[in-house]
Amino acid sequence: MKFQISAITIGFALIFWFSAESAAQQAAPQTRPKVGLVLSGGGAKGASHVGVIKVLEELGVPIDYIAGTSMGAIVGGLYASGMTATELEAAIRSIDWIDIFNDKPRREDRDYRRKLDDEGFLIRYKLGFKDGQIQFPLSAIDGEKLHLVLTKLAKRAVGINNFDRLPIPFRAVAADIQNGDPVVLGAGDLVSAMRASMAVSGIFPPVEIDGRLLVDGGLANNVPMDVARQMGADILIVVGFPEQLKQRKELNSGVSIVLQSIDLLVAQNSRLQLKSLRSGDIYIEPVLGDLGAGSFERAGEAIPIGDKAARAVAARLLPLAREPDGSRVAVARPAAPQSDAIKVNFIRINNKSRLSDDIIRSRLSVKPGDVLDFDQIERDIASVYGLDYFESVEYQIVMEGEKTGIVVTAKEKTQGLDSIRFGLNLESNFEGDSDFNLSVRYQREAINELGGELIVQAIAGEQIGVLLGLLQPLDPATRYFISPFFQYLERNVNVFANDSQESEFRVRTAIFNMIATRQLENWGAVSVGVEKGWGDSDVRVGTPVQREDNFDIGAFFTRFNYDTFDNLNFPNQGTKGVVEFKRSTRLLGADDEFNAVKATAQTAYTWDSNTLLGGLATGVTFDGDAPIQNLFTLGGLFNLSGYQIDELTGQDFGVGRLIYYRNIGARPGSFGVPVYLGASLEAGNIWQSRSDMKFDDLILAGSLFIGLDTPLGPLYLAYGHAEGGKNAGYLFLGQTF
Repeated sequence: MKFQISAITIGFALIFWFSAESAAQQAAPQTRPKVGLVLSGGGAKGASHVGVIKVLEELGVPIDYIAGTSMGAIVGGLYASGMTATELEAAIRSIDWIDIFNDKPRREDRDYRRKLDDEGFLIRYKLGFKDGQIQFPLSAIDGEKLHLVLTKLAKRAVGINNFDRLPIPFRAVAADIQNGDPVVLGAGDLVSAMRASMAVSGIFPPVEIDGRLLVDGGLANNVPMDVARQMGADILIVVGFPEQLKQRKELNSGVSIVLQSIDLLVAQNSRLQLKSLRSGDIYIEPVLGDLGAGSFERAGEAIPIGDKAARAVAARLLPLAREPDGSRVAVARPAAPQSDAIKVNFIRINNKSRLSDDIIRSRLSVKPGDVLDFDQIERDIASVYGLDYFESVEYQIVMEGEKTGIVVTAKEKTQGLDSIRFGLNLESNFEGDSDFNLSVRYQREAINELGGELIVQAIAGEQIGVLLGLLQPLDPATRYFISPFFQYLERNVNVFANDSQESEFRVRTAIFNMIATRQLENWGAVSVGVEKGWGDSDVRVGTPVQREDNFDIGAFFTRFNYDTFDNLNFPNQGTKGVVEFKRSTRLLGADDEFNAVKATAQTAYTWDSNTLLGGLATGVTFDGDAPIQNLFTLGGLFNLSGYQIDELTGQDFGVGRLIYYRNIGARPGSFGVPVYLGASLEAGNIWQSRSDMKFDDLILAGSLFIGLDTPLGPLYLAYGHAEGGKNAGYLFLGQTF
């Protein structure tokens, strides 16, 4: 009996327990699995991630976590910050990727002093000089423009320093360049994290975060599936790309070997991650054909390819849009767009250079109390960067308590502020007359906190000379500066008569200059100065039709410069002009008393690939006659083409030119530089007195030419013709107008 009672009791207990457990299970809501989106690196191919995200939004698939590497970190970070797929697509398509990868500031944004660096025949590239050695930059691109674009696009993340607090929790993956370890970034500045993840070695500079130098995460973890799982993802949607390793026959250079080595590292860690795919995970692989990692100009083409790849697995994606009970998942939409009206409460300068903070502050138009204008602050930052002292100039929008501020960080160039530039100039008319000059300039910048500069330059060839100078700003905005200079120069001056050269003089001058300048923003300057020197001339060839003697120089001068050209070699837009008045006077010890005015102006207009450049130049000597070293000259390409270089000399001159050229792109044998086909029409003359200046005396001339905008300067191969049967061919390397 006792046994029966016990059995009955146990039976009732079990029934009660199972009933309670069943009721508890029915009462507890079943939760859907957490979904992690993994976006791999792939350069321009990563734009296809946007197409995938568009389909996920359309299907209603929830994204609980995002982990991205390189381009995947940029797309993923922007989406996690609150952008919709539509906004993300518009942003990717609107970015001028070609401009992004050309970090040199637009010429119109550069400080006027930096525009002066373009004058002459120096090549456009500076080599750093530090500790007695030539220094090369850490990367081909500073990433300045990329940072500005990302800062503007990620404005919804202002004040969020923990990436778990973003509308979608996010992680970016970078690599520590010191030891190769993967670094998972989940806090700090979102833009810096995205930049670090895409800091492709040799292309972008490393990004320093928490004392570590970080580079492209593709080297360590290109498909960060493990990161998404660690965040809490149960199911992964992984977007990756096929391997694009070169075949043996394609490995035919040192560069191809290095690039293949990097691709192998990326491929190996990608394979390792992809081995961890589980049965519930979904792998999406957009097939992009010939659209490679570097095809950023075609990034927009990748978006629909990503869309197509995601739709191909839509049947597997759709169940993720359902709750366990079959109802649609209530997808938490990204946060509503933040208002653009960000009021700035404070501005802080983080100056990592020897220059004064005031130099940076003077170029910022935003003030405490202003509403932030993103376009204006980008122009301000470009102006600071255009000083050419800094490796990077970046701004961050930060929140400290209830206050919003702007922190501008300016980092001095790693390779130092001393530089060396070389120059090459070549002129030939294929008739035995040619000039060849080499130049080297040492420039020491920021010798004091106001940005003083020391310049030493030497020229050898047809010309021989040396220049020593100091350029010293007097205020942080560099509106005013003084420039003491000494220049010694030997050059040839040809004297022609009756269409033939009668003599060639060798003229030597040594001149001291003191110049005071008022800079007019970035487009111009007004200068006044005085020069004092001496010289001599002697005939080298022919009859001494001019006197051979020593001479003393002393003059006052004033000059107005205007320059908005976007390119000094082959401008597409802008205007450039100079007006100079010089008074040579015995008050300063000059042998000759005279006044002279010279003015030049040219403007460019471009449509499609065509450019029209119009220009005028004139010079007048009055109240005396200028000696041989001060004569005006004409002749040579675009200066009455068909005449020999400097064939015409005199006291007064005038010339007008209309130059047309068409950019036909890079051609085989052009080393990848732009090639131009063009023609010119010119009219002008030179006279010995103003009374002789008549329109009836104008000489008509013109030319046909091929031009290349090479790293050494503009190169022309041209044929010129002027009325009177004057013909000449030209090979010209250097600036001509």
